[in-house]
Amino acid sequence: HFTTHGRVTFIQSIQVLFAIAAFFGTQFNYGDAIWTYGAFWAVMGFAQGCNPPVNRPIVASVVLPELRGQAFAIWLTIFETIGWAVFSIACGNLASIFGIQRIFFWIMVVLLLVNALWLGLLHKTYPHDVAVVQDVLRNRINGK
Repeated sequence: HFTTHGRVTFIQSIQVLFAIAAFFGTQFNYGDAIWTYGAFWAVMGFAQGCNPPVNRPIVASVVLPELRGQAFAIWLTIFETIGWAVFSIACGNLASIFGIQRIFFWIMVVLLLVNALWLGLLHKTYPHDVAVVQDVLRNRINGK
């Protein structure tokens, strides 16, 4: 089912796509061919843009409706806003020490590939978690 394994496979795939585009877009010198850089960075933008339409439904399908507002508030304020701010500051500081190309490699390529592998754990847990929420909702409808 796309709602279980398909979503996980999709989010893993876009993480890998981002990492591949980041590798070719940040680790090689294409001279004055700005269009080459633009193409790889466009693919990275596309892959990044594919995250919210799939990760939001993943979260929503494993959280009961009455808790979804709080779940998204925590996710958006802590993990996406504060987390990305800390991440960006850390990457900037590390880039000034080790060089931006090296940091791009470790963060945008290696870390994204590790993340795609880590997301593979969802293939084991996600279908069960979705089923639990669906059972609770079905029981509410049936008055149990």
